[in-house]
Amino acid sequence: MIDQPLMTPRSPHWSHARAVFLHLKPYCEVCGRKAPDVEVEVHHEIPVNYLVDPVVDRPDLELDPRIMSGLCTAADCQGHYLVGHLGDWHSYNPELARFLAWTADLKRDQIVGLRQWQSFRLCRPKHVGAMTVEEKLRLRDMLNQRFPAMPPVVRG
Repeated sequence: MIDQPLMTPRSPHWSHARAVFLHLKPYCEVCGRKAPDVEVEVHHEIPVNYLVDPVVDRPDLELDPRIMSGLCTAADCQGHYLVGHLGDWHSYNPELARFLAWTADLKRDQIVGLRQWQSFRLCRPKHVGAMTVEEKLRLRDMLNQRFPAMPPVVRG
């Protein structure tokens, strides 16, 4: 049985950002199937509970499509759980882009049979609550380098 994803409180703008992303990418980036044939979820490369941590302090990235992917929950794929979180909702896949290339068009059993998946699953990132302050600061520095804060959109 798959454990349940974390339910971190969301930005009041999340519903809109989610809808826009799924309109632009209504398919699973692992199996390629589209909604409504499968439930496609928006996956954050770094989960929101990490982003809102007071030390990491990058809640702006929750709404940033640069860190989003469309991954499904179909029983024969489970892209969100297996590829996005490496089989643990409390962690994430730091090599998501590479994994999306490795797992394109694969099914659940093929994904879990990959040596890369098995290896990365064993050394996936710690749960945010188990990270030291230094580890969180390194994560924040990485996020700041890869995803510089974008200026707010001014509407006239």
